[in-house]
Amino acid sequence: MAAIKQQLLRPEVQLVTITGPPGVGKTRLGLEVAYDLRDALDLGAVFVDLAQVRDPALVLYTTAHALGVRHAPGETLEAGRSLVRRISDLARNKSLLIVLDNFEHVIKASSDVADLLSACQTLKILVTSRERLHLRWEHESSLHPLTLPDINRLPPAEAMATFPAIALFLDRARAVLPSFALKPDNARTIAEICVHLDGLPLAIELATAHVKAVPLPLLHQRLQRQLEFLAGGPRDLPARHRTLRETIAWSYDLLEPGERALFRRLAVFVGGCTLEAVEAVCAGETLNADIVADVTSLVDKSLLWREDDARGTTRFRMLESLREFGLEQLAARTELDRARQRHADYFAALSEGSEPARVGSGQGAWLNRWAQEQGNLRAALQWALDSESPSLGLRLAGALRMYWHVRGHWAEGLSWLERLLAKPATSPPAVRAQALFAAAALAGQQGDAQKAAAFSGESLELRRAQGDDAGVASSLWQLAMAEQARGDSERASRLLEESLALARRIGYKWVVAHVLRAKGILTHLNRDYGNAATLLEESLTLFKDLGELRGVEITLERLGWVVLETSDYDRARRVFEEGLALRTELGDRPAIGSPTGLGVLAILEGEYQRARELFNESLASSMERSDKRNILRALNNLAVAHGLLEDYGAATELLDRGLALCHELGDELSISFALNRLAWVAQRQQDYARAASLWNENLTLAATLGNSLAVAEALDGAAAVAAAMGRPGEATTLLGAIDAMLAGSGVL
Repeated sequence: MAAIKQQLLRPEVQLVTITGPPGVGKTRLGLEVAYDLRDALDLGAVFVDLAQVRDPALVLYTTAHALGVRHAPGETLEAGRSLVRRISDLARNKSLLIVLDNFEHVIKASSDVADLLSACQTLKILVTSRERLHLRWEHESSLHPLTLPDINRLPPAEAMATFPAIALFLDRARAVLPSFALKPDNARTIAEICVHLDGLPLAIELATAHVKAVPLPLLHQRLQRQLEFLAGGPRDLPARHRTLRETIAWSYDLLEPGERALFRRLAVFVGGCTLEAVEAVCAGETLNADIVADVTSLVDKSLLWREDDARGTTRFRMLESLREFGLEQLAARTELDRARQRHADYFAALSEGSEPARVGSGQGAWLNRWAQEQGNLRAALQWALDSESPSLGLRLAGALRMYWHVRGHWAEGLSWLERLLAKPATSPPAVRAQALFAAAALAGQQGDAQKAAAFSGESLELRRAQGDDAGVASSLWQLAMAEQARGDSERASRLLEESLALARRIGYKWVVAHVLRAKGILTHLNRDYGNAATLLEESLTLFKDLGELRGVEITLERLGWVVLETSDYDRARRVFEEGLALRTELGDRPAIGSPTGLGVLAILEGEYQRARELFNESLASSMERSDKRNILRALNNLAVAHGLLEDYGAATELLDRGLALCHELGDELSISFALNRLAWVAQRQQDYARAASLWNENLTLAATLGNSLAVAEALDGAAAVAAAMGRPGEATTLLGAIDAMLAGSGVL
């Protein structure tokens, strides 16, 4: 309002046009500006509602009538040009504001506006329209939806009301329910409602009319079909503003036939699209030959938003209410299924054809592109499921393995793959094998070794049958990792050697790099740090040569742990920090690797608060990914940090959560380590009876599992407890057992 008023009060400005999409509040803003300026102008302000005017030739007469200027008896429309002179005579040497509301459907009357402005230099006109008038006097004020919070990074509840969309929701909700308040327990729901409504003022006003009768969670649910739900509204609004559908239909009906067809087809895109995607998916019968011109026209008419990001990418996006209307129009014309198929075909082909961009310096850009297209990917996969087109869905899902893996969408990716793989196996063997390979990778990331082994095994069989040596080498490596996770190290080693021999024979360096890293991990687990570092460094060199940044980052994390255990803290820090920087470059959130390594370094250096921050970061990211293995590790590490900070209650609670997760995963090895940590906390609290019980309980379990490290830790802890309880003989015996283990006397 302030900006528009300032413009209109400048002597050289005669015409301001407020543009924006349906329901954004152009009329309301125009009225408020006119009301505020009425006393500052000689003749005040006059509002001209053009909603019911269909003939552009009648705009001048309607304006004159609002000003009290009448045409002469018997005067024809052609002779009505004399009205320009009469209006200009009325305002000559006097300031006057005319608000021409809803001009988009009489846009051809722009010439009459030009005549008025030419005839009277003191006349000012404020237009509300879906598109510009394209006159030389024109100053455009583009009205966007209200600002919204980032739903993924919501501020505290008390700060939410600073966002205009939330503020409007609260204001209108209190108008129907005075006791309504923004609270921590409803802040997210309110934010989600406003985001779903795109911050569109009319949609928010219509939604809040139901707050008195409909609980917020139910309101949110009902708004998933917002055009059906958002009806009513204040009776003093024009009829077409009382429902969102009527507001949008008004604008849609004004489009040319080709523009309407394009508008409908654009509705299949979720979260926006590129011009290339528009041309591929929307082209065809009933559209004009120049799609670019029609896209530009829809942007000009505020029915489509153009968005340019920091990377120079141009995308086009519909507001959700407009998109829903477009889908309704597609369904009404039996065009919806065909449009969705073309949409899914495009993204499947695009994902398969983007293989070269997945490595090298373009990897980060490739990941960012798919992050932008996430809504479209989900829509395409859902169509493949709903339309019984599993082959297309498996093509797309299999090609997205790297994106889901790097960006941490493990649970979602596996869910899509499992549902598609459960369909009748009509897909080509190569397509199914690739999807199985992707499913195995995601299952392994979530710690489900049984599923990973099953998917890898089926993928391996299909690839052997097809004679796909590269695929066989990949599946052998992946199956080896699943077997290692299941505890069969011997079979894992055999599979890795078979994969490595085949990959080297066919020159498949990508698999060679992965196998070398896997062998390095197994060697590290056997505490052969020198050979582990050699294997990992060889793998790292190959990944760097290939430009496989994700491989580089993961290998750096593992190498950092090897170096850390050799007590070379400075080098370990450099390696972890290099991996963390690369993960940030790829747009990935850390799950456990580098932040955890840096957290352990912080503990070793006595920086317990810093360690707690790093472990918290790992826990949050792991929970976001549903990564149970890394959740468990993060809980245990975080518990240690709390224990060192003498927050024993928090430490015990975290370890209890971890122990429950161990039982859920059936991971006895982790149960053993969790018991040792619980005993350590009890010991630090000087609860020696509980500590002794826990150390002794774990001695039996660790010995049964053959876990010499856990046994040594338990013996050492039990000895310390015995000494603290005044039992020096028992402490000496326990320490002697540790010496015997170290001497290799076969105690275990």
